[in-house]
Amino acid sequence: MRLGVRPVGAGAPRVPAMFVGIAEGDMLETLKLPVAHRRPVRAALAARDTVGRKNKITVVYAGSTRLLLAGLGPRKAVSAEVLREAAAVAARQAQGLKVRDLAVWLPALAPRFGTAAAVAAVADGLNQGGYAYNAYRTRTEDRATQLESVVFLSPRAELAEAKAAVGGLGVVLDAVNFARDLANRPGNDLVPRTLAEAAQAMARTHGLRCRVHGPKELERLGAGGLLGVSRGSAEEPRLVELDYTPRGRARGTLVFVGKGLTFDSGGISLKPADNMDRMKFDMCGAAAVVGALQAIAQLKPAVRVVGLVGATENLPGGKALKPGDVLTALSGTTIEIINTDAEGRLVLADALNYATRFKPDAVVDLATLTGACIIALGTFTAGLFASDEKVCERLLESSRRTGERMWRLPLWPQYEEMMKSDIADLKNATAVREAGACTAAAFLKRFTGYPWAHLDIAGVGHLDRERPDLARGGTGFGVKSLVDFATHWE
Repeated sequence: MRLGVRPVGAGAPRVPAMFVGIAEGDMLETLKLPVAHRRPVRAALAARDTVGRKNKITVVYAGSTRLLLAGLGPRKAVSAEVLREAAAVAARQAQGLKVRDLAVWLPALAPRFGTAAAVAAVADGLNQGGYAYNAYRTRTEDRATQLESVVFLSPRAELAEAKAAVGGLGVVLDAVNFARDLANRPGNDLVPRTLAEAAQAMARTHGLRCRVHGPKELERLGAGGLLGVSRGSAEEPRLVELDYTPRGRARGTLVFVGKGLTFDSGGISLKPADNMDRMKFDMCGAAAVVGALQAIAQLKPAVRVVGLVGATENLPGGKALKPGDVLTALSGTTIEIINTDAEGRLVLADALNYATRFKPDAVVDLATLTGACIIALGTFTAGLFASDEKVCERLLESSRRTGERMWRLPLWPQYEEMMKSDIADLKNATAVREAGACTAAAFLKRFTGYPWAHLDIAGVGHLDRERPDLARGGTGFGVKSLVDFATHWE
């Protein structure tokens, strides 16, 4: 999606459609619209049917221009989140109208939010709501129309600020959509090999170093967690290593680690048949890491960033990992397998240990790890666990700036005690249901020896049903926060 900025001219802009944010009680004078647009908007305001109501879109016509009057709800409650949601709903309306090019009327928004905040929220919302995955739709008429360009119409006094806000925004939003495309690919199309190939292709395009470790190299490394999970599948595992190094002296080294289960059946501990098709989304953490590295390669922050993806399938083949087995992770730690459906932590254990060789200043991993996190926080918030206060606070700051919600959960020593095995160093699951997200994070902590944070994105990596601010399927959650985390690192 191309983003641009144009100054507000004397006459009405010649655009196929225009987004206009309206709160309840707004007067025509508040909107500062061009003269040619005032009459149809005055009529809509006078009718007061749904104009201004939260997430309601009223379409009026001013000549050949469709005005999408996007309701923001009560004026006092309007926030960046509200604006983001309204833009997403408007994007879906634009999709239905087959609109590819959209203008955004800033004069009414900038005084309330600040120009930069308004631009960021609206662009993000339009991108979130207007996304569609068309790769497997064979008929042109069945393919959803997607926004190709968005131009922000800005008062001349705020023009420079609007242009600065647009800056790298398009790069980040494109990276979010790249992650969504990866996540939405079906499991027969996206296997560990093709996920690695997608990362390699992205790296070639954007000048990143990329190294892919196949099964023989993983054997030499002793990556027993990743290899153990992959045993039941005919598809071989991969450990993907993406490396961005800035010019000049780096301000430090960050490592982002993503869980890349391209399909998770649960293995021998087989999942129920209902909704198993959604297990293609068990690689949303990996998609976020690859997407974030795409944006980072273009934005060029002054910090080295390494992306690691452990990619495999988890299937119940004849050689599959069995409950009761013991494997040895890359770190040399022995792990008793209690449940083969607790496989993501085994893959992450090896990737987190591998991260040690980069001597990182901070490591953040993302994984659709536990159903327990969904029970705790629902589908609006990622669970955040951290061994380091500085890393935790910086991630929460990124969360606040990007709108990707995170909530900190505890990592108390009692959870680590619960992961001790009777016959090995650790077990990969407990025999009880309580504190599932916390015990999983405690397991991962054992494989870190650096400032570290873990994001359990099980509830936010993909959506089963449409929300006002997001379409169904992969969400790209984490891309914006990782990029923000890296660009603000000092």
